[in-house]
Amino acid sequence: MAYTERLATIDPLIGEAFALAESAMLARRHKWSKVIFECNSLVVCNVVLSHEPCRFWAIADLVAHIRWCFGECSKWRIAWVPRRCNRLAHNLAS
Repeated sequence: MAYTERLATIDPLIGEAFALAESAMLARRHKWSKVIFECNSLVVCNVVLSHEPCRFWAIADLVAHIRWCFGECSKWRIAWVPRRCNRLAHNLAS
């Protein structure tokens, strides 16, 4: 499945967090029980997986939502994928 949307932001951190939040909502809507989310932002991956409060105010609400979704679905995983390995998704989004 492919999806693309333009955001009114120039901050890649916000873009990556928004994409992860949107994909988590999509997976919940479709009741997908086993999902591996791939993200090319190591910062977003680490913040979502951390149990610490989010220290990036610009994505704090998105991170809270993502964490909530992941808490509801125990078989969901997030994996960091370097951009060079995720070229197709990057090209689709641009």
